[in-house]
Amino acid sequence: MKVLLVLSLLALSIPVARAQVDPAAVAQGQVLSGMMRGHAERDRKAKLSGKRPVKKPLTPAEQRAAHRREVEEAMRRPPARPGSIR
Repeated sequence: MKVLLVLSLLALSIPVARAQVDPAAVAQGQVLSGMMRGHAERDRKAKLSGKRPVKKPLTPAEQRAAHRREVEEAMRRPPARPGSIR
């Protein structure tokens, strides 16, 4: 009985051992689950077909300008009520 139990547990662990995910693939974002896999696939296909422009990273000057706009916009807003989470 014990031998059967050990063999069945061993048989269950073999497919799990084969299903290991490559950490490099995870780091590159190739391994996603569920809905995120669909979004990543859609974005990749759109980028390859040229339908969606690739966003270039902001330069330091553009980052400063964007931050300045956000701060000015926040200053124009009325102050939050006491007890607000904003």
